[in-house]
Amino acid sequence: NLAETRKENYVIMKHPPMKDATDTELAVDVAISLHPCMITVLAATGSRMDHVLSNIGLLQKAADKGIRN
Repeated sequence: NLAETRKENYVIMKHPPMKDATDTELAVDVAISLHPCMITVLAATGSRMDHVLSNIGLLQKAADKGIRN
């Protein structure tokens, strides 16, 4: 839960519900900005093909920056 997460000193970013990017895209953009050697996206597939394709595009976005996934 959120209260427990705050106790662990994790960074919590809030974004308005009406935005031009998905939550996953925002998370991947933050990850890319940290210059990692690898990004792992969990639960990126499901029953909505538009979400699956979007998430594949995000993995490509990271790969274009030289980040393994």
